[in-house]
Amino acid sequence: MQLTVHEPFQPAKCSRSTSSINAVHRRRNSRMRTALLFFATLLCVLGAFAQDAGANRQVTFWTTEVENDRINVQKEIGAMFTEKTGIQIKVIPIQENRLAERVTAAFAARSLPDVIFHPIDFTVGWAEAEILDCESATRSVHILGETTFGRGPLNLVKMAQGYAAVPADGWGQLLLYRKDLFEKKGLPVPNTWEKIIAAARTLHNPPFIWGFEAATDPGQIYTQQVFEHIALSNDVRLVNASGNVDLNTPEMVEALNYYKIRPPRQDLCRAGRYLCRHIHRFT
Repeated sequence: MQLTVHEPFQPAKCSRSTSSINAVHRRRNSRMRTALLFFATLLCVLGAFAQDAGANRQVTFWTTEVENDRINVQKEIGAMFTEKTGIQIKVIPIQENRLAERVTAAFAARSLPDVIFHPIDFTVGWAEAEILDCESATRSVHILGETTFGRGPLNLVKMAQGYAAVPADGWGQLLLYRKDLFEKKGLPVPNTWEKIIAAARTLHNPPFIWGFEAATDPGQIYTQQVFEHIALSNDVRLVNASGNVDLNTPEMVEALNYYKIRPPRQDLCRAGRYLCRHIHRFT
């Protein structure tokens, strides 16, 4: 995810650097409070910018962390910031799957928020469309100090003239498995596609246990993120050595074929219709 600074109506022009921009895999962090404390520092920087510009003493913050407990944490951080600076923080939850649509509409209406918490997938395109204020993001990174960030995340938002956004957090997609059940069945560690399939078939015993779960709803950004995890494990690259987009590589075809998820029996969906609309529980 990136935390983006935006100065309404005065976007800084940034050109894309030659470094490639790859999506960051994401899984929700149970230690949300610790991760969100990072926002407090960034909001302090934004507050300074708002005061310098003589802007309204309010920062509007769009966030894709929409669960009630996370909204509450973000509001608590905003309240601490307000107490310290006198600048109000307006936290507006935006569903991740609607974020691109909302940002595009707000940009057209010249009503973008001051700060957007967003996936890195959108960063380069938004910067090139001048939706993001690269100048303010770069200032934020410099004020916080480049050495306080990992070099990898900074490289992902690097532009020719600075940074497109401020890295805030990141997740790695994890394949979690029950070690005790694997040992009981004599199954090896599922560190290859073949071993994952073999384990899923062996352990699949609904409704008590499902062999595997993965996102399949094409309308969910999470589906893309999970598939990307599978694709990268097969060394899939979206751009070839010539810099051209190529989705027809053998690696991509293999990944797509592997990701064809089908439940073994239709009646498995009866007990959990929501899950079966959004994920299939067997590979």
